[in-house]
Amino acid sequence: MTASFPITRAAAQTTSEKSVLVEAAPVTVRTLERKIQAVGSLRSNESVIIRPEIPGIIETIEFNEGQAVKKGQLLINIHEGVPAAELYEVEAQLRLSIANEKRARELAAKGSGTVRSLDEAKASTEVNRARVALAKAKVAKFHLRAPFDGVLGLRQVSVGDYLVPGQDVVNLEAIDTLKVDFRIPETFFSLLKVDQRVDISVDAYKGRVFQGIVYAIDPQIDPAGSPCARVFLIRMVFWRLACLRGSV
Repeated sequence: MTASFPITRAAAQTTSEKSVLVEAAPVTVRTLERKIQAVGSLRSNESVIIRPEIPGIIETIEFNEGQAVKKGQLLINIHEGVPAAELYEVEAQLRLSIANEKRARELAAKGSGTVRSLDEAKASTEVNRARVALAKAKVAKFHLRAPFDGVLGLRQVSVGDYLVPGQDVVNLEAIDTLKVDFRIPETFFSLLKVDQRVDISVDAYKGRVFQGIVYAIDPQIDPAGSPCARVFLIRMVFWRLACLRGSV
Protein backbone atom coordinates (compact mmCIF):
# COMPACT_ATOMS: atom_id res chain seq x y z
CA MET A 1 0.00 0.00 0.00
CA THR A 2 1.29 3.47 -0.83
CA ALA A 3 0.12 6.93 0.10
CA SER A 4 0.67 10.32 -1.49
CA PHE A 5 0.57 13.54 0.50
CA PRO A 6 -0.04 16.56 -1.78
CA ILE A 7 1.76 19.60 -0.38
CA THR A 8 0.70 22.80 -2.18
CA ARG A 9 2.23 26.20 -2.63
CA ALA A 10 1.44 29.22 -4.78
CA ALA A 11 3.78 30.17 -7.62
CA ALA A 12 3.55 33.31 -9.72
CA GLN A 13 4.74 33.72 -13.27
CA THR A 14 6.49 37.06 -13.54
CA THR A 15 7.36 39.01 -16.63
CA SER A 16 10.89 39.06 -17.86
CA GLU A 17 12.59 42.07 -19.40
CA LYS A 18 14.95 42.13 -22.33
CA SER A 19 16.99 45.02 -23.63
CA VAL A 20 15.39 45.08 -27.05
CA LEU A 21 12.36 42.78 -27.23
CA VAL A 22 9.72 42.95 -24.51
CA GLU A 23 6.98 40.37 -24.24
CA ALA A 24 4.21 40.89 -21.68
CA ALA A 25 2.00 38.24 -20.11
CA PRO A 26 -0.63 38.42 -17.37
CA VAL A 27 0.45 37.32 -13.90
CA THR A 28 -1.19 34.01 -12.96
CA VAL A 29 -1.30 32.00 -9.77
CA ARG A 30 -1.26 28.23 -9.91
CA THR A 31 -0.90 25.41 -7.45
CA LEU A 32 2.19 23.24 -7.39
CA GLU A 33 1.99 19.85 -5.75
CA ARG A 34 4.83 18.12 -3.99
CA LYS A 35 4.14 14.49 -3.22
CA ILE A 36 5.53 12.26 -0.51
CA GLN A 37 5.22 8.55 -1.17
CA ALA A 38 5.33 6.01 1.65
CA VAL A 39 4.42 2.37 2.21
CA GLY A 40 2.14 1.26 5.04
CA SER A 41 -0.43 -1.37 5.99
CA LEU A 42 -4.15 -1.28 6.70
CA ARG A 43 -5.57 -2.10 10.09
CA SER A 44 -9.05 -2.17 11.54
CA ASN A 45 -10.30 0.84 13.45
CA GLU A 46 -10.83 -1.45 16.45
CA SER A 47 -9.53 -5.00 16.77
CA VAL A 48 -9.82 -7.50 19.60
CA ILE A 49 -9.49 -11.22 20.20
CA ILE A 50 -12.37 -12.58 22.27
CA ARG A 51 -11.00 -14.53 25.26
CA PRO A 52 -12.66 -15.98 28.38
CA GLU A 53 -11.83 -14.82 31.89
CA ILE A 54 -12.81 -18.13 33.47
CA PRO A 55 -12.29 -21.83 32.64
CA GLY A 56 -15.13 -24.02 31.46
CA ILE A 57 -16.66 -26.20 28.75
CA ILE A 58 -18.31 -24.55 25.73
CA GLU A 59 -22.02 -25.37 25.66
CA THR A 60 -23.10 -23.41 22.57
CA ILE A 61 -21.59 -21.17 19.90
CA GLU A 62 -24.01 -18.41 18.91
CA PHE A 63 -22.30 -16.97 15.82
CA ASN A 64 -21.13 -17.84 12.32
CA GLU A 65 -17.64 -17.12 11.10
CA GLY A 66 -17.46 -13.86 9.16
CA GLN A 67 -20.74 -12.65 10.68
CA ALA A 68 -21.43 -8.99 11.44
CA VAL A 69 -22.41 -8.53 15.09
CA LYS A 70 -23.62 -5.74 17.35
CA LYS A 71 -22.16 -4.60 20.65
CA GLY A 72 -23.35 -6.87 23.46
CA GLN A 73 -24.41 -9.69 21.13
CA LEU A 74 -23.96 -13.17 22.65
CA LEU A 75 -21.14 -15.20 21.08
CA ILE A 76 -20.30 -18.13 23.38
CA ASN A 77 -22.06 -19.89 26.26
CA ILE A 78 -19.80 -21.66 28.76
CA HIS A 79 -21.27 -24.20 31.18
CA GLU A 80 -22.13 -22.25 34.33
CA GLY A 81 -22.22 -25.08 36.86
CA VAL A 82 -21.74 -23.98 40.48
CA PRO A 83 -21.96 -20.19 39.87
CA ALA A 84 -25.51 -20.56 38.50
CA ALA A 85 -26.56 -22.52 41.60
CA GLU A 86 -24.99 -19.88 43.83
CA LEU A 87 -26.99 -17.21 42.02
CA TYR A 88 -30.26 -19.07 42.63
CA GLU A 89 -29.35 -19.40 46.31
CA VAL A 90 -28.62 -15.71 46.92
CA GLU A 91 -31.71 -14.68 44.93
CA ALA A 92 -33.80 -16.82 47.30
CA GLN A 93 -32.08 -15.21 50.29
CA LEU A 94 -32.84 -11.78 48.85
CA ARG A 95 -36.53 -12.60 48.43
CA LEU A 96 -36.65 -13.78 52.05
CA SER A 97 -34.89 -10.68 53.37
CA ILE A 98 -37.26 -8.41 51.41
CA ALA A 99 -40.23 -10.22 52.96
CA ASN A 100 -38.69 -9.92 56.45
CA GLU A 101 -38.09 -6.20 55.92
CA LYS A 102 -41.70 -5.73 54.84
CA ARG A 103 -42.96 -7.45 58.00
CA ALA A 104 -40.57 -5.40 60.16
CA ARG A 105 -41.93 -2.18 58.63
CA GLU A 106 -45.51 -3.25 59.28
CA LEU A 107 -44.72 -4.10 62.90
CA ALA A 108 -42.88 -0.82 63.38
CA ALA A 109 -45.85 1.09 61.95
CA LYS A 110 -48.15 -0.62 64.48
CA GLY A 111 -45.74 0.12 67.32
CA SER A 112 -45.14 -3.54 68.09
CA GLY A 113 -41.74 -3.78 66.45
CA THR A 114 -38.38 -2.30 67.44
CA VAL A 115 -36.25 0.13 65.46
CA ARG A 116 -33.35 -2.29 65.78
CA SER A 117 -35.32 -5.11 64.18
CA LEU A 118 -36.23 -2.87 61.25
CA ASP A 119 -32.62 -1.72 60.83
CA GLU A 120 -31.39 -5.31 60.86
CA ALA A 121 -33.97 -6.28 58.25
CA LYS A 122 -32.91 -3.38 56.01
CA ALA A 123 -29.24 -4.29 56.37
CA SER A 124 -29.96 -7.93 55.53
CA THR A 125 -31.76 -6.85 52.36
CA GLU A 126 -28.88 -4.64 51.24
CA VAL A 127 -26.31 -7.36 51.93
CA ASN A 128 -28.28 -9.87 49.88
CA ARG A 129 -28.71 -7.37 47.04
CA ALA A 130 -24.93 -7.04 46.92
CA ARG A 131 -24.54 -10.83 46.94
CA VAL A 132 -26.96 -11.15 44.03
CA ALA A 133 -25.06 -8.50 42.05
CA LEU A 134 -21.78 -10.32 42.69
CA ALA A 135 -23.25 -13.69 41.71
CA LYS A 136 -24.68 -12.20 38.48
CA ALA A 137 -21.29 -10.72 37.63
CA LYS A 138 -19.71 -14.16 38.04
CA VAL A 139 -22.34 -15.83 35.88
CA ALA A 140 -21.95 -13.15 33.18
CA LYS A 141 -18.34 -14.24 32.68
CA PHE A 142 -19.66 -17.54 31.32
CA HIS A 143 -21.34 -15.74 28.41
CA LEU A 144 -18.90 -14.10 25.98
CA ARG A 145 -20.31 -11.06 24.17
CA ALA A 146 -19.12 -8.69 21.46
CA PRO A 147 -17.52 -5.56 23.01
CA PHE A 148 -18.35 -3.41 19.96
CA ASP A 149 -20.01 -3.53 16.53
CA GLY A 150 -17.88 -5.37 13.99
CA VAL A 151 -17.24 -8.44 11.88
CA LEU A 152 -16.08 -11.74 13.36
CA GLY A 153 -13.17 -13.72 11.98
CA LEU A 154 -12.51 -17.47 12.11
CA ARG A 155 -13.23 -19.23 15.37
CA GLN A 156 -10.53 -21.25 17.08
CA VAL A 157 -12.80 -23.44 19.23
CA SER A 158 -15.69 -25.90 18.99
CA VAL A 159 -18.64 -26.94 21.14
CA GLY A 160 -17.36 -29.18 23.94
CA ASP A 161 -13.90 -27.62 24.07
CA TYR A 162 -12.53 -26.87 27.52
CA LEU A 163 -11.52 -23.21 27.64
CA VAL A 164 -8.83 -21.79 29.86
CA PRO A 165 -8.59 -18.10 30.83
CA GLY A 166 -7.00 -16.04 28.06
CA GLN A 167 -7.50 -18.65 25.33
CA ASP A 168 -8.17 -17.26 21.83
CA VAL A 169 -11.77 -17.82 20.71
CA VAL A 170 -12.35 -15.53 17.71
CA ASN A 171 -11.19 -12.13 16.49
CA LEU A 172 -13.56 -9.17 16.09
CA GLU A 173 -12.78 -6.31 13.71
CA ALA A 174 -14.49 -2.91 13.38
CA ILE A 175 -13.96 -2.10 9.71
CA ASP A 176 -16.40 0.74 9.09
CA THR A 177 -13.30 2.95 9.33
CA LEU A 178 -9.77 1.78 8.56
CA LYS A 179 -6.45 3.05 9.84
CA VAL A 180 -3.14 3.18 8.03
CA ASP A 181 0.22 3.71 9.75
CA PHE A 182 3.15 5.07 7.74
CA ARG A 183 6.78 5.85 8.48
CA ILE A 184 7.76 9.20 6.97
CA PRO A 185 11.30 10.64 6.74
CA GLU A 186 12.01 13.25 9.40
CA THR A 187 12.67 15.92 6.77
CA PHE A 188 8.96 16.02 5.93
CA PHE A 189 7.76 16.42 9.52
CA SER A 190 6.96 20.14 9.20
CA LEU A 191 5.04 19.63 5.94
CA LEU A 192 2.35 17.34 7.35
CA LYS A 193 -0.57 18.27 9.55
CA VAL A 194 -3.67 16.69 11.06
CA ASP A 195 -6.74 16.60 8.75
CA GLN A 196 -4.54 16.83 5.66
CA ARG A 197 -5.87 14.89 2.67
CA VAL A 198 -4.16 11.62 1.76
CA ASP A 199 -4.48 9.52 -1.39
CA ILE A 200 -4.10 5.79 -0.75
CA SER A 201 -3.59 3.07 -3.33
CA VAL A 202 -3.73 -0.67 -2.66
CA ASP A 203 -1.66 -3.26 -4.52
CA ALA A 204 -4.70 -5.51 -4.98
CA TYR A 205 -6.62 -2.72 -6.76
CA LYS A 206 -4.30 -1.21 -9.33
CA GLY A 207 -5.39 2.15 -10.65
CA ARG A 208 -7.84 2.87 -7.82
CA VAL A 209 -7.19 5.66 -5.34
CA PHE A 210 -8.91 5.95 -1.95
CA GLN A 211 -8.98 9.24 -0.07
CA GLY A 212 -8.39 9.64 3.64
CA ILE A 213 -7.02 12.18 6.11
CA VAL A 214 -4.10 12.41 8.50
CA TYR A 215 -5.57 11.41 11.86
CA ALA A 216 -2.57 11.73 14.19
CA ILE A 217 1.15 12.45 14.06
CA ASP A 218 3.49 10.86 16.58
CA PRO A 219 5.78 13.62 17.92
CA GLN A 220 8.46 11.07 18.83
CA ILE A 221 11.00 9.97 16.25
CA ASP A 222 10.69 6.24 15.58
CA PRO A 223 13.56 4.51 17.44
CA ALA A 224 13.55 1.78 14.78
CA GLY A 225 14.89 4.22 12.20
CA SER A 226 18.61 4.51 11.48
CA PRO A 227 20.59 7.58 12.66
CA CYS A 228 21.13 8.58 9.03
CA ALA A 229 17.49 8.19 7.98
CA ARG A 230 15.27 8.85 10.97
CA VAL A 231 11.53 8.53 10.53
CA PHE A 232 8.38 9.37 12.44
CA LEU A 233 5.00 7.66 12.48
CA ILE A 234 1.74 9.09 11.18
CA ARG A 235 -1.70 7.51 11.31
CA MET A 236 -4.39 8.06 8.72
CA VAL A 237 -8.03 7.06 8.64
CA PHE A 238 -10.43 6.63 5.79
CA TRP A 239 -13.93 5.31 5.45
CA ARG A 240 -13.63 1.91 3.90
CA LEU A 241 -15.07 0.64 0.67
CA ALA A 242 -16.59 -2.83 0.51
CA CYS A 243 -13.51 -4.24 -1.21
CA LEU A 244 -11.08 -3.39 1.60
CA ARG A 245 -10.30 -5.13 4.87
CA GLY A 246 -7.95 -4.46 7.74
CA SER A 247 -4.40 -5.85 7.90
CA VAL A 248 -3.90 -5.59 4.13
